Amino acid sequence: MKRWQKVLMILLSILEMIVAFYVITQFKYIVKTPFHFLKSINSNTNLYYIPTVLFWISTIVFIFSSLKLVFIVFYPKKEKQLKLSSTDASSLLIQKKAVESIILIKADEKDFFENTSTKVIVKSKKNKISGKIIGSVNATPELTEKSKIFLNELQEDLEKILSLKSENIQLKLVLKLDKKKSIKKTTKKRVM
Repeated sequence: MKRWQKVLMILLSILEMIVAFYVITQFKYIVKTPFHFLKSINSNTNLYYIPTVLFWISTIVFIFSSLKLVFIVFYPKKEKQLKLSSTDASSLLIQKKAVESIILIKADEKDFFENTSTKVIVKSKKNKISGKIIGSVNATPELTEKSKIFLNELQEDLEKILSLKSENIQLKLVLKLDKKKSIKKTTKKRVM
């Protein structure tokens, strides 16, 4: 979440909490609460259920707004770069797009992939990379072997380039079969 989105969401949830708190204090005589913050307005309405419903709805809104506020404050921002630290004081920042382009280049080198796309999630605090590679392939008997070999080679290359451990790199390969190219149509004339 971006900073301006967080500020806007925090302000909206505080506004919701203020309105709900006001309604709770105005209709607290319904529940006979032991706390007295503001003097409530005792309206002489013949309908008992309207203040009761307003009190409980505003209580629920107040609880959900406070939970939403806590969630927004502690929600982590999206990381777009990976920080690699070396033994000395220097560190290297690698963009998320660079990791995606490495994966795409390796996928383009293989001849059985078409229309590849990647989605990479970078976790800088734990130095982890998780990636999802989506591509369409032709149905061949060696498809599972080729995909396993490709994932192993890609993981080894990322380990070498980024100097990460193998448990910090998680790759997932999603293959879609290209039915147009895998099925061979034979056209024979029925009448000679």
